[in-house]
Amino acid sequence: MIRIGKGTDVNNNCVLVSEGAGIEIGRNCLIGPEVCVFDSDFHGLLERGKPLRGAVEIGDNVFVGGRALILKGVHVGDNSTIAGGAVVAKDVPANTVVAGNPATVVKVLE
Repeated sequence: MIRIGKGTDVNNNCVLVSEGAGIEIGRNCLIGPEVCVFDSDFHGLLERGKPLRGAVEIGDNVFVGGRALILKGVHVGDNSTIAGGAVVAKDVPANTVVAGNPATVVKVLE
């Protein structure tokens, strides 16, 4: 299941893939071009046919830069920014900017 909140804009060539855990994007978000969001790793490395899954939650007023990748089980807090090209494998606190691979906090917003 994929849910996108009111006022959220999703740019060109985004890929949102849910294998059951779910992806929820809040209100008034801006999702840049070629962003990928996955709630699964699609296959198990140790157990055949048993992918690990985890719901992805993106809060309200979040900006996700182009070509960012958000992986399974991640929660992105409200009013946060994910830099272009970031690989987000862990939760992002509210009111922060994350960047890099793996994404780390580079700034706290006031």
